Amino acid sequence: YMVIQGEPGAVIRLGDYLIDQGL
Repeated sequence: YMVIQGEPGAVIRLGDYLIDQGL
């Protein structure tokens, strides 16, 4: 999992990552 700062959709991918972690 990587976050490219400033890339459109980064927040959405972050949310998906947190869901995958069960947070």
